Amino acid sequence: MKNNLFFFITLLLFLSATQLSFAQTQITPEIKDLEDRLSKIETTNNHLKTVLQQIEKNNKVVKNELNSIKNIEEGHAANIASIRNELNAKISDHKAAAETKIKNVEETVSKNTLYWMMAVFAIALLSIVLYGLIRKQLTKKSSDLSDNIQQTKKVLEEEGIKMDNKLIELLGTQMQLIKSEQKSSNTKTDDHALALKVADEVVRIQNNLVFMNSETKGLKQLVAAVKRIQDNLEANGYELVDMRNKPYDEGMSVIANIKPDDTLKEGEQIITRIIKPQVNYKGVMIQQAQVEVNAG
Repeated sequence: MKNNLFFFITLLLFLSATQLSFAQTQITPEIKDLEDRLSKIETTNNHLKTVLQQIEKNNKVVKNELNSIKNIEEGHAANIASIRNELNAKISDHKAAAETKIKNVEETVSKNTLYWMMAVFAIALLSIVLYGLIRKQLTKKSSDLSDNIQQTKKVLEEEGIKMDNKLIELLGTQMQLIKSEQKSSNTKTDDHALALKVADEVVRIQNNLVFMNSETKGLKQLVAAVKRIQDNLEANGYELVDMRNKPYDEGMSVIANIKPDDTLKEGEQIITRIIKPQVNYKGVMIQQAQVEVNAG
């Protein structure tokens, strides 16, 4: 019985040893693998420690640089504040000085302005008084001069009318004599010199009549004389073509002196003055007209 128990225990021990040896054989690679992993982890940890130490050193350097920059900024801020205070003080001083100068200038300008205003007022008042006196004198002289001019014009017009009346009478007498001679001698002549001279004088007088005062002494007699001599010319076959204030056409057989006139429409042309009349004898033109034309 004891032998069997001993055998059984021995057998158990043998089996346990065998199993333990087999288990160790199986576990050893895994342990080795774990040891390798632990070694790698330790190596990584050591590397990380080294990196962390380097980062800490860099942080210290950066911190020192930041402190240095902060100190520099504080110094600059202090300098800027000092400069600002100095500038503010200088600006205040200059402002006070400028305000003082401006005040002095304003006071000076105010005084000078007052003096100038008084001077200008005095000059203006004097000018108004002198202007009034001068204008009064000029008005009087102008009135006297205008009266003299009107009087002189009136005298000249009256004398001109007298001369024209005498001239018309003389020309009328000559025409009557020539007509009487032609009748007595029963001869005809184509000499129109006297008739053309009379026609030119009639037109000249008519041009002057336009500018004369209707109250001028002797004017009515002159108008009647001109009318008589025109009738006399017509009785002898002479026609004076009246072109005054008639439209002008470039196809007309006249000598035209053209003047621009802004009061007329564009393209409008009016005969405004007869320099020499067109004279027809028995329907045939013996003298070409010379006229003055206003053109728009």
